[in-house]
Amino acid sequence: LFASVSVDELFRIAGASKQVRHEAGTILLDEGAVAETLHLLLDGRVNETGGDGAPRVIDAPAALGFVQALQGAPVSRAMRTVDLTVTLALTADVPRPPGAFSKG
Repeated sequence: LFASVSVDELFRIAGASKQVRHEAGTILLDEGAVAETLHLLLDGRVNETGGDGAPRVIDAPAALGFVQALQGAPVSRAMRTVDLTVTLALTADVPRPPGAFSKG
């Protein structure tokens, strides 16, 4: 996920994020809402529902809402914690180097 990111940029990203504990049943991303936070799932599981696909459980480690948060796009599927879950939460408005994580 971060293979093309320099070590300095990784430290800046880590410094701008915070580790958050979520109780079971917490909605991390709501279907149709614009993702303002991306979550790096560090521990626990998330149930992904809605959209066109079948429900599925996502285990850590995983990036949740990554592209949508960076693009300011609506989330196509809801994500709710299955059990006690820990994420590294990063708001999408954190300054990024020009061209970082671009669509192209």
